Amino acid sequence: IGLNSAGVGVCLNYLNHRHTLDGLPVHILARAILESPSVADARRSIKRAGFGKSSHFLIADVANDAFSIEFMGASAETVEPYNTAYLHTNHCIFPGAPAQVTEENSSTARRLARARALLANTDERTFATLKQILVDTHGADFAINNPFHPSATFPGERIGSCGTFIMDLTRREMHVRKGPGETHPFATYAID
Repeated sequence: IGLNSAGVGVCLNYLNHRHTLDGLPVHILARAILESPSVADARRSIKRAGFGKSSHFLIADVANDAFSIEFMGASAETVEPYNTAYLHTNHCIFPGAPAQVTEENSSTARRLARARALLANTDERTFATLKQILVDTHGADFAINNPFHPSATFPGERIGSCGTFIMDLTRREMHVRKGPGETHPFATYAID
């Protein structure tokens, strides 16, 4: 997750899909994307990366070009915006994606539904509106800003929002807030 001095930003979601590992690992692909001067160049890096991943990338640039792509084993599928915005959690959402939501990981579908509902309640596409949506704590374990709680998938582990990251590509700034809840303020990091 990050942005570069050219105004290209990338976000990453892990997806739960059993697959054969092959192609360029997601962390190296993310680095290649961050070395791109534009979304168009990032698309070329992705085409050369191969498959064998289970991840989602959202990539945007300062010229308002953006795209969303899911890797699921031997395929890569683009995801269209929802209500003029890209939204994603930790399951595949491309049309025709195999069902991945189970009782153990149902929070991913509920968090996506919550984000869509919040987006539908506003016509504004401002930085302040984005922050309000991403720091939402409504719904306890299914909040977008998810508190740490026991994992149904990984017994003994606690899962939740590690942080909130918002990029202002025009200003080349990353706004970061640690952990879930409302106690930590956003810190702003600028690329000089």
